Amino acid sequence: MRRGWTIAELLVSVSLLGVLMLLLSATLDATQRSLLTAREQSDTARVLADVRQSLTQDLSRATLATYWRHAESEAAPVLESDLHFVCGPSEMLLAGVGGVSSDAVFFQRPAAEGGLAEVLQACGFFIRYGGDERWTPGYVPVSEARQRFRLHRFHQSAAELPLFQAQSTSLGTPRLKDARTRQDLYAWFTTPLRFPAALAAHSTIVAENVVALFISTPQPDLNGHDSRRHQWDSTPSALPYRHRLPARLEVRLLLVDEAAWARLPASRAQSLATRLMQLIPVARRRGSSPRQMEPLTEVLQSHGVPFHSTVLSVPLRE
Repeated sequence: MRRGWTIAELLVSVSLLGVLMLLLSATLDATQRSLLTAREQSDTARVLADVRQSLTQDLSRATLATYWRHAESEAAPVLESDLHFVCGPSEMLLAGVGGVSSDAVFFQRPAAEGGLAEVLQACGFFIRYGGDERWTPGYVPVSEARQRFRLHRFHQSAAELPLFQAQSTSLGTPRLKDARTRQDLYAWFTTPLRFPAALAAHSTIVAENVVALFISTPQPDLNGHDSRRHQWDSTPSALPYRHRLPARLEVRLLLVDEAAWARLPASRAQSLATRLMQLIPVARRRGSSPRQMEPLTEVLQSHGVPFHSTVLSVPLRE
């Protein structure tokens, strides 16, 4: 006659089954987290590749279309240009535009290859922290603006370029040549970006969660590179920049994972963003050293936010 299970045997069996279920659950949870982390890293790597491609593609085509001007009053021909290339701290280039941080760059480039190679359009890149409601299609309900750091690409068609618009006081003279202050000199890109509606019309979002963008040139200068610096700086130090592109741009980028940033409570994310913007000048003063990003990465690590950094070198040819 077969004997049934005793209570002790049933308890032992249930206990063993519970241990196995716990082990299986822990394994499945670890696997799921690994897959989620891998997907987030893959998404960030894809965004990073897109950013690198966009920056390299546009920056490498920057031009000043220089020419030599001969004048009887001058002993030698003088290098001239009707265009403008400038890079430097955003707070200096984009004064009056809210939420900007890190560095920015603005320039002109050919609109396209081939038959449109001589048609110019304005281009630029800058980082801004703020909501995305201006770039959200009208048919998408927006309950709350997503506050993020975003890399913007400035664009201005050939028809909109104000570089050759004449001043009423000196007809026929390009506005750029008349400018004697940074405010007037930078007006061709600050004016379209100063107001929210115009900002959305003249810029597109290249990528979200780009926390920092630093641009350095072979001539280290915290003020950046301005091909028309001689118009607002009368010192001899401005002469090497006169109508010249830098030979090369070194661009450093710092990105954070979208999923990690989205998991932060709104108040904590705002506090972190404020702290990062406060540390941007500290990182900038370190120059183009490999440790430039450390003040920013240390804060991100303390908040448990994964990040990715990259460096690209873009040669410029006139």
